[in-house]
Amino acid sequence: MSRKSQQGAAESAEAGQDTRSGPAARLRPQPGLRTAAAAFIVTVLLGLGGTAAYAYWSQSTTATITVLPTAKVRTPGPLHCNPWGTNELSWKTVADVDSDVVYVLTFAVGSTSKTYALPLTTTEVKPVYLSGLASALGTSKMVPLTVTLRTATVNKAVPAATAIAASDILAASEASTLQMSYWSLVAGAGNYPCAG
Repeated sequence: MSRKSQQGAAESAEAGQDTRSGPAARLRPQPGLRTAAAAFIVTVLLGLGGTAAYAYWSQSTTATITVLPTAKVRTPGPLHCNPWGTNELSWKTVADVDSDVVYVLTFAVGSTSKTYALPLTTTEVKPVYLSGLASALGTSKMVPLTVTLRTATVNKAVPAATAIAASDILAASEASTLQMSYWSLVAGAGNYPCAG
């Protein structure tokens, strides 16, 4: 083949090529360039979207911690059971506590219990007159009754003896404990003898 025919073949081959210049000029004729470029752009966009979503999630899940001051509560002195009349419980006033502190008195027979909040001015109570106590403890022959007294803050107003749940107690002192007895042959009518 002559030099001229070779030169013509080279010229015609060059005529079919893209004559645009730039960094992508060599990549354009590669098969799958458009697919690869589209995949790259989608990856970048999803990557940025993922980063933005993570940043939004991090910002929207910021924790808030509230610190409450510790309530000033004190363990009450010993409980006394006065064995006359209706068997009255009594205790001495607890001093040097916060103004919103109340007494919390709990009566328990086995796993059954009933709890009351009492104003801090109260220093005696007759269990027979506490509303709902005998109903909560049920009918029974003579059984041991455990009584505990604590000072605590609660999430309810306590103008008088008020039945409360354990979840109503916010902060409580250690308890003073007294063993008594309980018996009830008729539903709703309990007897609370002092233990011997």
